[in-house]
Amino acid sequence: MTWTYELNKLCCVDKVARVRLKNGEEFDCLPECLTYDGDGNEEMAVRMRDDRIRSLPEGEIEWVREI
Repeated sequence: MTWTYELNKLCCVDKVARVRLKNGEEFDCLPECLTYDGDGNEEMAVRMRDDRIRSLPEGEIEWVREI
């Protein structure tokens, strides 16, 4: 199972996620939609607390939890 899949499941039920990236950054966000980069790799668009949209590539995510 991939982290983008977990984020997509939370998106479908309108739940907030706690995400930790491999670089140590940790934050809460609202998953918005599954997207793909130019090479066809899955990414998840998430809405940050300040309403910015951020793209999260699968390879950068360490873990995801529902909050």
